[in-house]
Amino acid sequence: MPEHIHMVVKTSINVNPNEIVKLIKGASANLFFRFHPKARLRYPRGHLWSKGKFLASIGFTDLDFTVSYVLHQEEHHGSPLIASS
Repeated sequence: MPEHIHMVVKTSINVNPNEIVKLIKGASANLFFRFHPKARLRYPRGHLWSKGKFLASIGFTDLDFTVSYVLHQEEHHGSPLIASS
C-alpha cells in the first residue's frame, strides 16, 4: 500500500478544502473496509488514514502539469496509481 497518494480535485471556491479531505478519507476508508472486512482486525476503530494532509491550489496554467504528475506518480514515488478518471 502506498504511503501517500496524490489527487487533483476540482471544487467550488466556497468549499472548505479540509472538509473535502475529510469526505475523501472517510468515503475511501468506508469502501476499503467494505471490500476488506478482515482489515478491521488491524484497524478496529476504522482509522485507515493518518491525520496528516497537504493541500495546494493550482491555477489553469499548472493544471496539465499537475494532472500529468499525478497520473505518473508511480515513476516519481515507486507506488502504483490507485485510480484515475
